[in-house]
Amino acid sequence: MDSYDVFETALLRVVGEPSSLFIFLGKRAFKQGWVTKMPAYFKFVRTEAEREAYRKHQHPTLDQIYKILAELLEMPPNQMEKLKREELRLEADWSKPNPTVLKLINESRKRYGRVLFLSDMYLPRDFIEKNLREKGLFAEDDTLYLSNQEGAGKSDGRLFHKVLKREQISSVDLHHHGNCLRADFEVPKQLGIKASAYREGNLNANEKELENLSESTDGISSLWSGTSRRARCGLAVKTRTQLRKTILETATSVAGPILTTFVHWSLLQAAEDEVENLAFIARDGQILYKIAKRLKHSDQRLDKINLHYLYGSRQAWRPASIFELRDFERNWILEGSHELTREKVLARVGLDNSFAKLLPLSTNPEPLWAALKDQLGQTILDSSSKRRKQLLSYFKSKELLEGKKLGFVEIGCTGTTLRSVESIFNQNGIPSPKNYFFALSNAHQKQELNHASTYYCNEKENIGLHASSDFNYFVLLEMFCAASHGRTLGYRDTNDGIEPILGPKQEHWNDQGSTDLLQKGITSFAKAYADSPLIAISPSSAIPLVTRVISKFWQEPDSLIAKTWGSYRKEHDQSGFEAPEMGRVHKLRDLLYCIRAQQLPTTWWSAATHIRTSQTTLKVLKFGIFVGKQLTKVRIGLGSLKKTLLRQN
Repeated sequence: MDSYDVFETALLRVVGEPSSLFIFLGKRAFKQGWVTKMPAYFKFVRTEAEREAYRKHQHPTLDQIYKILAELLEMPPNQMEKLKREELRLEADWSKPNPTVLKLINESRKRYGRVLFLSDMYLPRDFIEKNLREKGLFAEDDTLYLSNQEGAGKSDGRLFHKVLKREQISSVDLHHHGNCLRADFEVPKQLGIKASAYREGNLNANEKELENLSESTDGISSLWSGTSRRARCGLAVKTRTQLRKTILETATSVAGPILTTFVHWSLLQAAEDEVENLAFIARDGQILYKIAKRLKHSDQRLDKINLHYLYGSRQAWRPASIFELRDFERNWILEGSHELTREKVLARVGLDNSFAKLLPLSTNPEPLWAALKDQLGQTILDSSSKRRKQLLSYFKSKELLEGKKLGFVEIGCTGTTLRSVESIFNQNGIPSPKNYFFALSNAHQKQELNHASTYYCNEKENIGLHASSDFNYFVLLEMFCAASHGRTLGYRDTNDGIEPILGPKQEHWNDQGSTDLLQKGITSFAKAYADSPLIAISPSSAIPLVTRVISKFWQEPDSLIAKTWGSYRKEHDQSGFEAPEMGRVHKLRDLLYCIRAQQLPTTWWSAATHIRTSQTTLKVLKFGIFVGKQLTKVRIGLGSLKKTLLRQN
């Protein structure tokens, strides 16, 4: 016969720790005027009442807890009854069936005809049975053994003894499943009972960190924590390697919360702006689009929004927007001038390498720009005109130019790509779309993007937390938005109309399927988010928590995060020419560079590089930097001495 623990095994709460439910109970009680204590303090008092009840009664009931709580809060009985009913309502509404364990329960029931549930819990027996039954977990012939009814608990083994006696079975005939290492695994094993530890029901390290912030975030981080756990348990993925385990945990507890909250905000903003067609742009937009589909049906305010996934990119859209070769175009064509090559420049304007002979070999932007204008100006404009027609045909094929209000969702950065589309629309009498970004950086572009709203930060308007070398959320979010297909290179005409031209899929890790696992984890979080109280909470209220999670991940990664995500290969150039590791590993062969440049080699993610690089190698390279600085001083000294000697002569 099989037995199952109830909470965090068969049922998963939407909060990380059970006590965090009391924050929301306190909010409700304060709003209704039942208590005068603030939610965080109410949680403290409710928790202390529970502890005292366990000290007095060992296996207390909810009534016994509330008797102590009434004394601590000095509340009249009628108010306490309202408070108790509200706690039971939250317990019922905020516990969800665990699909993985439900499958196991159904298999057990087929095998034995019934299952047993065992719980060390103060809640009433009828309430727990009803909760299990309504969520498809409890059948007619099942039995619930409850500590406060039996006067015995799992932790000391007495409840198991009662089960064996009542069911008239021996210890070898019982197989128990549960999340608590001691009560559900170690104790029954000592009694000769077969036991399976359901460790997935417990919070992982990232989820514990979120839970620890519950009071300071008004409970939002606890909801993120519980939603992350439900996302993991709902997937029931067996990760074969540490790399995959780390990717999945990052997906459900870091990437999932950040991206889902942003998409939720975008949908609400679009609904408020009466946008009818909301488009997500490849490749970053692939996972955002999947999240949006999960959230859309959870809120009737979003019913009128049609979601679209568009194949597009900087390489496909920017060259199509060139009407003139002005300073605006110069800025993005010659971006990253210290790494320019003729091939990169040609790709950015939509031309192939057959035109390379018309450009100088120099990486100096001035002669490159002069040659582009003088030698290839008309060719670029002709190519742009053709690309523009194809782009508009593609938009028409998606029914996005039929007069309905259009919006775009993008992670953001400079906004130049969507500014390119906007300029094409304006030239063709098409209304400017609404644009929703996670953030916009201050790229000092002379042409600003119209109708741009940002969730997290707008550096141009000095709003929010700005990106920096040690806090580059643009790069971080682009990693989390890894797509399952290659970049959009452009469009081509076919007999059936117009279709995108896609480059090869990029493998971000040396592990096929990792990107799909990342997306599964994120969409699993979005699914759980849509079925949690988070869907009714303003996503803007989570911005401080977003800041905390991003900065912790980026500035203080542990070794597993650094090794896994530091090895992530991200396309660097806007035309996809380079894909370095995010946190490159410095090597001893970099010594000569350190001596010459008097600095460590550049890396996207210095914190990850520091962890991934051998400490011995770092010491050698830093010594090389010291040597380089000393050599510079010697050269300067010799130069001064030479000048002095020449003057004396």
